[in-house]
Amino acid sequence: MYKKLIIILVVIAFISTIGYLSFTGFFIQKDYSGETSVVSRVIDGDTVELIDGERVRLIGIDTPEKGNKCYKESAIRLSELVEGKDVILERDVEDKDRYGRLLRFIFLYKENINVKLVREGLAKMYTIKPNVKYHEEIQEAFLSARTESGCLWSS
Repeated sequence: MYKKLIIILVVIAFISTIGYLSFTGFFIQKDYSGETSVVSRVIDGDTVELIDGERVRLIGIDTPEKGNKCYKESAIRLSELVEGKDVILERDVEDKDRYGRLLRFIFLYKENINVKLVREGLAKMYTIKPNVKYHEEIQEAFLSARTESGCLWSS
């Protein structure tokens, strides 16, 4: 009797574990076309420094410069999202800007952080051809943020 009960409990535990891991995406192979790195610090709302010292400029967005409205909010939010974390860096057509910074989209847990900052009203759309890979997503986020009064759009 106890032997059957123990077997049933083990089977239930096994099935529950497999179900949980499937639900959380544990078995899904991540298909990212970028490299991984750790963000060591945030410089401002659209620029970060990686653990290897490389600087990364987020593609497709522009955040306020120091002294302007929402500068602090965008930098703080980017810090909350990526500082000290493993991220996926995805390039577009161009590798670097004229200042030698890597041009990248930053992904955290499959979420495009560039798009997220625009959606939250902390960044504006700033498309420079030929780097247009996520232009449509950024544009959608931009239009929705303007109607929802994010930091940049509040009076």
